[in-house]
Amino acid sequence: MSVSIQPVCTRTDKRAFYKFAFRVYKDDPNWVPHLWPQRKNYLDKKAAFFIYGEGDFWLAKDGGKVVGTIGTAIDHSRNRDMNWKAASFGFFEVLPDLYDVAKTMWDFACSWSRERGMTELIGPYSFSSNDEQGFLVSGFDQPVSVMLDTTRHTTLSLRSVTASIKASWGTGWPIATTSHKLTLISKRLRMY
Repeated sequence: MSVSIQPVCTRTDKRAFYKFAFRVYKDDPNWVPHLWPQRKNYLDKKAAFFIYGEGDFWLAKDGGKVVGTIGTAIDHSRNRDMNWKAASFGFFEVLPDLYDVAKTMWDFACSWSRERGMTELIGPYSFSSNDEQGFLVSGFDQPVSVMLDTTRHTTLSLRSVTASIKASWGTGWPIATTSHKLTLISKRLRMY
């Protein structure tokens, strides 16, 4: 397998980046896709994050076919406030059992960060604290009510890449195991 990492530049690239997740999660009945307008806002670099940060999106390809996606970013405002030199990665998706692709994307994100003078890479963190953070690490068989879904192989792929990752591992909150109050809120929302 000869994997190349290519920037998301064209309208076709942006659609491929978005649609790739549909391939990854095609057999997951609990997956809820991102809304195209929200994702396109990021891919067009019109999301609020780009007022104070910089970021890029990448397609991992093998023989012209997309086999993974990743985003890399630097939140200059957070770095200044926290006195950090940290980049972040997010929008990480990879097909099942393609650990070499996950490693290639990880290595690329590290290089991208170092080239910009960063000393840390944090994530998975989809650029803004108002968006997804972390991966689902359990409860793959239950609908997710707070954090978007992650497949088991995506989590395993990233864990296999490096043990020194500075990550915010999410757990998601399946409705069946949340507090009574959250369950009531969820039921009320379903009525609308």
